Amino acid sequence: MRDDVKQYSYLSGATLYMMLVEAKKETNKEGLEIANYQILAEMAEIFRDEEIKVSFVGRSAVQQASKYRSGAAGAPMFMRFYEKEAIDAFDERLKKSTASVLNRISEFIDDYLYIDPENPWLVYALFDLITNDENIDDEDEIFIDDKGKSIFKKDLEKCTDISVPHLILGIWSYTLHHSDDRNRVRGAYENLTKRGRNNEKHVDRDLFSWKTEVAIKKYKELPMEVAVSDAEDDGTLYLAQHDDVAPDMKTIPPEKIVVLKNGVPQEEKETPYQIYLKSIRKKHSVVYNFLYKSEKVLDLFYVCNDLALKSYNNFLPSEWEDNSYIVNSTIERLPLSICKYMVITAEGGMGKSMFMHYLTVNAVDCFRTFKKIPIFITARLYNKFKGNLLDLILSEYNRHNHELVKENLFDLLTSGNALILIDGLDEISPDRTESFFDELEYFVDQYSENYIVVSTRRHVNARALSKFATYELAHLRYEQVIEMVGKIDEAILNEGVPRD
Repeated sequence: MRDDVKQYSYLSGATLYMMLVEAKKETNKEGLEIANYQILAEMAEIFRDEEIKVSFVGRSAVQQASKYRSGAAGAPMFMRFYEKEAIDAFDERLKKSTASVLNRISEFIDDYLYIDPENPWLVYALFDLITNDENIDDEDEIFIDDKGKSIFKKDLEKCTDISVPHLILGIWSYTLHHSDDRNRVRGAYENLTKRGRNNEKHVDRDLFSWKTEVAIKKYKELPMEVAVSDAEDDGTLYLAQHDDVAPDMKTIPPEKIVVLKNGVPQEEKETPYQIYLKSIRKKHSVVYNFLYKSEKVLDLFYVCNDLALKSYNNFLPSEWEDNSYIVNSTIERLPLSICKYMVITAEGGMGKSMFMHYLTVNAVDCFRTFKKIPIFITARLYNKFKGNLLDLILSEYNRHNHELVKENLFDLLTSGNALILIDGLDEISPDRTESFFDELEYFVDQYSENYIVVSTRRHVNARALSKFATYELAHLRYEQVIEMVGKIDEAILNEGVPRD
């Protein structure tokens, strides 16, 4: 933006309307001229989710829209943009079905706005307006990303592609929650516009000069489902048809869930990671049980132990108190978001390996919310393995889906989306112990954003574990013993095995 007018940059509902008017088409699909107030009326219809008959208002609607744009008056009555009740209702609609609002905005853009893919002036002008608005702090977030993530004002220059419906919705939502300063609106209108044909004022395009090229993402209409998960880092979003507030993912049958990636519905074909997760779950959900002296499905008999904190490296005092004892230690109850690395210790025969298998299966079952890919390593394999720890991780990763190669693993680890489970550190032979812990220490430093859980019979005093919090597997409580006996009893009856 030209230096002499930067002080007049101001993001508001009125200035957004100003920019949309500047980007409007000359005529609609029927060849009729599009009036400025029609842009505002369409915005109001989207906001209120109802048809608004503004034509009967006649000249009054034109005057109200003109005054709103110039800062001479508040929002026209038919808009209701300043009413808290209406804003709350709009926010609730976004929570229930962002797709329906985005689809409506996409229709509005197609019908009323001209966006040149090679030179998207509206996008550049809005970025310029936000960047130079001194009322918006560098750390302020605006939800204009099509993956559902926010973007800080200071990071706008790094934005190289954008979906215009998401951009307009994100900026509009921001302005709804920030009241317009009429004096600043008036200043923007007076200094960012010039006289055109018929002496009518319009935005002076020459004042805007966004330097970073931005590609326009093609928007594909979203299914009219409710989002039932936050968008993941790769743009994957899970949707399901639902009439009310978005339900818990776990309550929805998989066949009822639609998977979108960057707004595009995915085909039925399983992805390499879906195949991997299915394979690793199958392997670790069937384990040897000494009561049966054979392999059994984990769910049939297993009851999860509690965990007691023994050493709290990287914990703050308040965090230590909150996580000193974990009941029914599912993967999502472990405090991995606070301390990414954990050691699980226990006496021999307490069920450490069983617990590690359980965490692996649990991570797969909770993947849509936990969002980490589990990789299970049996530590004793390192003794005779011809390679380093990273090679061992790769071999275990690859065995469950040969399509996943070294580059996939590095991408996974670099993005911090892996859960590494290493079972039985005490089974590493003495001649290999030093090299193993050197490599583990390097791995922790190199790929620090991943979660790592290791188990051992005794506490290992190694520098590589200095960042790990140590938990001890607790003996089953009375209630847990009763639960386990009930499961075993039921399993025996179901198999028709006579009891003594």
